[in-house]
Amino acid sequence: MEKHSKLVMFAFSGHFLRGCLTAMTAGITEELFMPYRRTTLIGWALMISQMISIGYSGKELFEEAGLLMLIITLSWSSLFHQIHYTLNDFCRILDINIFSIKHPKPVEQTK
Repeated sequence: MEKHSKLVMFAFSGHFLRGCLTAMTAGITEELFMPYRRTTLIGWALMISQMISIGYSGKELFEEAGLLMLIITLSWSSLFHQIHYTLNDFCRILDINIFSIKHPKPVEQTK
């Protein structure tokens, strides 16, 4: 953590933001909140396997910066994936466009 403090921040902030977005979406849709997602568990499993390897053999399975970059890629790609599909679902359900104005259908005039 002393050598790669920014990488640690980015790695865990991705997981934190994903958990916040999941909690907010679950609150809106009234679904069950599931805080432990596959990406979080994979990141934890990678870090635990690294600690076990260092504890038993004294050698790292992965270089520390490489492991953190893998976790960053995993957590942030998962976050962007969830944002994309959450926005698409809300657009579909509410029949709206997110970043543009939907033009109303022209009203036909009767004589």
